[in-house]
Amino acid sequence: MLHFKTKQECSNRIRELIYKIGITNKVTDELLLTYLTQHPRWNNTDVGIEQSGQSKYLRVYFAPYDVISWESILKPPTLKSFYTKALRNSISDQVKLYRASCTSIQCEWCKCTENIEVDHIYEFKNIVVDFEKKYGFPIPTEYTKNSNYYSCFRDEEKEIELTFQEFHQEVSTYRLLCRPCNIGRNKKFPKY
Repeated sequence: MLHFKTKQECSNRIRELIYKIGITNKVTDELLLTYLTQHPRWNNTDVGIEQSGQSKYLRVYFAPYDVISWESILKPPTLKSFYTKALRNSISDQVKLYRASCTSIQCEWCKCTENIEVDHIYEFKNIVVDFEKKYGFPIPTEYTKNSNYYSCFRDEEKEIELTFQEFHQEVSTYRLLCRPCNIGRNKKFPKY
């Protein structure tokens, strides 16, 4: 476990390491690797660093190509984050159905065909806020995990899950974006 006096000190040190290492398809720096093992999508694979599009910024990815937000490690999980993950997991079949219905699998913005993800046009976090306002369910304090270790609602909260699935089906709209465009969408493009 890495120990820093403040989150800012940790953030500065990791950013410094990333830029010192530079572009590579195999990070070997032990301090950076130790830090990245704490990421929720860590999968014990090679770690690379690449330039982010045409910008001067560098970004980190897990091989084969899973661009990550390394700064998310600085934010410990909360009950709200478990709740949001359980809501997202509850609608995964809807997202898979949308993707399967697409005839052309390419990024709507940059037209690339690799690392394509389904993106909510009206952002998922806003759908969650609207759901909370409309139904007012209390946020559960306990969750279970599915076979992929994703947060799920327990049987006791099945009503929340089913109600959200119906609500989401009514209000969601999607598009296909590549992982880099999806991650950077709020920085590069206006919000909807």
